[in-house]
Amino acid sequence: MSIANPSGGWNDSQGRWYPSSNKFFIPVKVMSKMFRGKFLVLLRKQYAEGNLELTGEFSHRAGFKCLVSDLYDKKWVVYCKKPFKNTAQIIQYLGRYSHRVALTNRRILDADPDQVTFRVKDYKDRSKIKTLSLHPEEFIRRFLLHVLPAGFCKIRYYGLFACRNRSTVLLNCKKTIGFARHKSKLAGLNWVQMLVVLTGKSFSVCPVCQKGKMIFDDELAAMRGPP
Repeated sequence: MSIANPSGGWNDSQGRWYPSSNKFFIPVKVMSKMFRGKFLVLLRKQYAEGNLELTGEFSHRAGFKCLVSDLYDKKWVVYCKKPFKNTAQIIQYLGRYSHRVALTNRRILDADPDQVTFRVKDYKDRSKIKTLSLHPEEFIRRFLLHVLPAGFCKIRYYGLFACRNRSTVLLNCKKTIGFARHKSKLAGLNWVQMLVVLTGKSFSVCPVCQKGKMIFDDELAAMRGPP
């Protein structure tokens, strides 16, 4: 799970924005302990409600308690990185998730009716680059495992940027830090006018004579009289 750091946080009780320091926003060790606690509390809740099916030594209550106790003793690792410097880095980061496929074409070395050969990274062997050959049906099966089911999203807004917080918390944050609210340049325009703004070309002008006005079929039908 990836959570973006907005370089600060909103205090609802005081009605103000707290910017993060130049070093970082939240101590990593504190975050790891808090995440561990939240996760294990929910895990025990699911077990108490009978929503977990455990096997082996963890199938009975005493075994589950030992498991939770061991998990509390372990140090959980939370990887944190500094906020992005500009919008270009944000677009580059999100593009790797929203527009990247499971396997790029350049990794495919050979393909025929019997097998598909492509490059893979073997993480069990110190991330060495190797080649793997699969039957086309198996190759397609593995590739389709990366296709999200209907209703799932690759990118989901979280925290301040969640849909329910955009008109409340996020708006208050922008007002507090003096961030001007920009109006979309496409607001109030129809689709023909939007194309002019986005492309610089008018699709209502005849492409042949560059003078006459193009009339769409539905408009032309409305102008025609009864037969």
